[in-house]
Amino acid sequence: MGIETINPFELPALNTVILLASGVTITYGHHSLIQGNRKGTLIGVVYTILLAIIFTALQGVEYTVSSFTISDGTYGSCFYFGTGFHGLIIYVALYIYTIIYLYKKNQNILITNNISTTLSNCNLKQDILTKLNLKKEFLEWLVGFTDGDGNFNIKVTNLKNNTFTSVQFTFQISLHKDEIKVLEYIKNNLKCGHISYSNNRINYFVNDINSLLYIIIPIFEFVNLNSSKHHHFLLF
Repeated sequence: MGIETINPFELPALNTVILLASGVTITYGHHSLIQGNRKGTLIGVVYTILLAIIFTALQGVEYTVSSFTISDGTYGSCFYFGTGFHGLIIYVALYIYTIIYLYKKNQNILITNNISTTLSNCNLKQDILTKLNLKKEFLEWLVGFTDGDGNFNIKVTNLKNNTFTSVQFTFQISLHKDEIKVLEYIKNNLKCGHISYSNNRINYFVNDINSLLYIIIPIFEFVNLNSSKHHHFLLF
């Protein structure tokens, strides 16, 4: 009594549509991640973050036009608690996204600046055998397997006049989907990488900088490739 409520078919309806849309975009990003589609994953996550920002901004607008406060009876308390708690969850999520992004960015800068020093000062070839308890027989088998079905890929984004926005390194082994056990065996032994499906093919890939530097590269320095993949590795 005495409170002028907000029309649910105005800002609340718009925010509901935005909220449902963010569920669609993050689901798209999730399924893209499962399929190993990096571009689709980024698109889904970025659109979700943008929708979250818009949702939070509109919620702020809704607060400014409201004619009641949190102290105006049960209605005011329930309204501000429900919407405010929901907005807090989104704020915390955006904060976590930001922290993770800055941390990864700083880690990449730190690793990039110390790659040459790390590789020259550490006996990585022997270290990989000791830390992961990998037998030389397994490594020789893996290297031979890579000779036939492995790849070392370098993806440069927006390359123009010797400048680019980003570069991604990936070690990959691609097999028929019936050979899933083989790739799981490799993944479990190396303790890194991911497995993704693409139609009738199944791919094991490693593209994070730490795993490449401290696991993949030392393996192929310890046991040399015998096919043209050796030259691909040297370029990699």
